[in-house]
Amino acid sequence: MTREKGRRTVRLGIVGTGLIGASLIEAAIAAGAVDEIVAYDTDAGHLAQVRARHAGIVPVSGPGDLEDCDLIFVCTPPDQIASYVASYASSNAIVVDVASIKSGIVRDVRQQGGSPRFVPGHPLSGGTTTGPEEASADIVTRRPFVLTPYDGLDPEALANARTFIERLGAEVVLVDADAHDHVLALISHLPHLLSFAMIDAFRSLPESDRALAERLLPNSFLTVTQFAASDPKMWSGIIAQNGGEIAGAGERVFEALGSLLGGAAGDSEKRLAQLRAVRHDIG
Repeated sequence: MTREKGRRTVRLGIVGTGLIGASLIEAAIAAGAVDEIVAYDTDAGHLAQVRARHAGIVPVSGPGDLEDCDLIFVCTPPDQIASYVASYASSNAIVVDVASIKSGIVRDVRQQGGSPRFVPGHPLSGGTTTGPEEASADIVTRRPFVLTPYDGLDPEALANARTFIERLGAEVVLVDADAHDHVLALISHLPHLLSFAMIDAFRSLPESDRALAERLLPNSFLTVTQFAASDPKMWSGIIAQNGGEIAGAGERVFEALGSLLGGAAGDSEKRLAQLRAVRHDIG
């Protein structure tokens, strides 16, 4: 299908109909941004749930059936993205991924031949579920959607991807891939992994302590550990791709914790008050 500069996307392809893929479908339909949506998923159950909501979505039996789409979102675990992008290298489709890591994805795509129409992306949204059950247009709209340009990226592909994503109601933010991974290590990756680590510490309690802890579980523990319900496959991929940055973020956090624990009572109260004010300012 020939793409004319500036015209709206006609045919949208979705690879992976979990929470993000299904939410992109919801947002595209709500915005009236597409004429047709074609979807592929190795999980037939996910695809069936999405089609139960929107019977007009066209299911396909293989990822190659999306080649004639104008725009394809690859919504899969990080270790699968490069191979999908490579499979569309000979098509005219613009391909956008949604992974929470960017530098490693760009590197992997280049190693597999690359495509000037691959636009690395990351919607700052989601949750602890991985399936389409809680999919909603609100997960995409009114949220930042990062795009990370790189040398060799087709500027028209970037512009068209940006236009489409903004049509969904998201705020597009252009960021260097390394800067993205550095900052996300602290504000996204580390909180998720600390959640898993807290559960690991809870699991390793002596039997008597664990029994008591299970009876007394406060909301603070449940809130901090809610992200341990996240997809292990996805997060193992994030660790593999961004482990160094996450470790650095962890060092900063534990240094801050040590400072809080080592301060005098009066100093700790003052410091905690300052940090509380910072949290209030964040929103």
